[in-house]
Amino acid sequence: MTDPWVALVLAGGASRRLGGVDKPLLTVGGSTLLERAVTAVDEAGAERVVIVGPARARGVRPGVTFVEESPPGAGPAAAVVAGARLVEGDPILLVMAADLPRAGSLVPTVVAAAQRAIDAGRDGAIARAAGRDQYLLQAVRRGALLDAVATVDLRNGSMHQLVELLTLDRVDVALDDVVDTDTWNAVAEARRELSLGGPMRLREWSVQATALAGVEGAPIDIDAILDLARDAAHGVERPAAPLTTFILGYAAAAQGLDAAGVAELAARLGAAALEVGSSEASAGG
Repeated sequence: MTDPWVALVLAGGASRRLGGVDKPLLTVGGSTLLERAVTAVDEAGAERVVIVGPARARGVRPGVTFVEESPPGAGPAAAVVAGARLVEGDPILLVMAADLPRAGSLVPTVVAAAQRAIDAGRDGAIARAAGRDQYLLQAVRRGALLDAVATVDLRNGSMHQLVELLTLDRVDVALDDVVDTDTWNAVAEARRELSLGGPMRLREWSVQATALAGVEGAPIDIDAILDLARDAAHGVERPAAPLTTFILGYAAAAQGLDAAGVAELAARLGAAALEVGSSEASAGG
């Protein structure tokens, strides 16, 4: 039987290869990477979930705890230590990066292997794929981890340095299950696989597009925008749809509209577009 365990989900990093977007909030298969990670550890039986990284207002269920390494951006090893110090007692700590969208199924295996290792006097277990340790998927006893780093400064240190301080069993896993999403190609591949080959969902594209445009968190009301595009195309002509939605976005930015303001303006523009069509039809009759 596995002792109580706590999940440390690493959700920091600069995402330089993705242009600096907030990678944990990218969506794959209809959920953000962060949501997928939290759901995976919840379903595997985590007693508590700690996200190590900037606090985010969306994509996380109530009850999840946020903590950030000190100083922020000090690297994943420092993040693991920060998460471990927040937790009390001596549970097993599962360490998993938020950007491993296929790794959720491996969590029970890694936790069970860690339990066996701890029962045998070792510190825990780490996933290994194609002969290489997967530093961002491991489980270790909290006390052993904190004892190992008591006299070591891991700020800007590597996960390799951290693992070298511990005695861990290896758990062989498939390489495909621990591929991260460090590039847009990797994100696209994960979306194709985990969306069962379907097209990218509008919500996924909305997250990616706003991140690339530097307006992440903008009040994007997909239904209101699509309704406006439909009304403009029907009431005026088809090219009016992208033109009108652009005008909506420009006006929203210029006027600092909130979500309600955007929806109200979209409704007014849509009504005006339909009025144009109705007027033209009357004139033609």
